[in-house]
Amino acid sequence: MKTLIFQVVLKQWDKSQRTDEHSALRAAIEDRYAITTNPQFMVLEAQCIVDQHAVNFSGDAQLSSGNHAGRTLKKSMLTNRAIKLDNLVISNTKTGTNGVNLHFEDTQGELHHVGELNNNWAQVKYQWRYSVEKDNQIFWLYEAATFNVAYVDELDADYFLKKAPNIYYDAQALLP
Repeated sequence: MKTLIFQVVLKQWDKSQRTDEHSALRAAIEDRYAITTNPQFMVLEAQCIVDQHAVNFSGDAQLSSGNHAGRTLKKSMLTNRAIKLDNLVISNTKTGTNGVNLHFEDTQGELHHVGELNNNWAQVKYQWRYSVEKDNQIFWLYEAATFNVAYVDELDADYFLKKAPNIYYDAQALLP
């Protein structure tokens, strides 16, 4: 049975941590890990895994893993049977292959084709910021997000560690 794997790696920091030194610390953190999560649900006639890892440099700067590591991801099923995870949209291919199409949705709602996945994987990266309220104060939190996405026949926990991505997509230019 096919498995759709979303591995999410989040690096989070606040405004005080934008120096070159802090940037070097963030760059030293890996952007892919062994898969530690089991299939959680079915989508597009495949098992689906969301394997989430995060390092919050505003806190203890330790790697955390699990469903809510870093933040809760937005997940939804779209009317065309596609699924959306944060800014990524996955849909069945129209070409009759056994793969799926991966798209990135920009802030205007436009989809940008990343590639077709069929026993291969893509890495999508971008940075953004968002406001958070804590103790009646609003401040900016910055985040570098890496999404490793695979559509495979057989699940291998070390899948992302064994080879480089077939598709690399830098989505930074599509965000403000």
